[in-house]
Amino acid sequence: MQDYPVPPSHRAKVAEDILCASCYITVLPAVAMLLLPRTMRNRRIRFHACQSVLLNWLLIMAAFFLHLRAGLDQFLDAGSGARFEWAARILCMTTWSIAALWLARGVEFRIPFLASLAEKQADGWLFRRLAGVRAHISIVANPRLKEAIQLYN
Repeated sequence: MQDYPVPPSHRAKVAEDILCASCYITVLPAVAMLLLPRTMRNRRIRFHACQSVLLNWLLIMAAFFLHLRAGLDQFLDAGSGARFEWAARILCMTTWSIAALWLARGVEFRIPFLASLAEKQADGWLFRRLAGVRAHISIVANPRLKEAIQLYN
């Protein structure tokens, strides 16, 4: 499970905390963290990106059902349904804010059921393979670096 180096300084730890926190600001930064080679190799960032994708999926489902309920209210002339639409927006914004601020402070943020799923995904064969392939490609692309590594070994 220890496939990333421990941050050597406080500055690196803070940068890692900020990258983990930025995963929870909608789903786009989380997907970017999963695709960028430097962040994909860090297990902690990969875990929070996977957990964020799963959390956002649940939030999208909750928002869908709240918007469906709002549409039902409008269809039955029971009201405008705006309270359900606003509830969906507030739910998403509150969840994103709590998760991002919690991680930016340096405290670990694990959602009980989603954390186990995210950990399985982050440690899964796909991300390990992608991280390994990209690292190998960068070494092959620079022959002087490859020579330096061979001399070092």
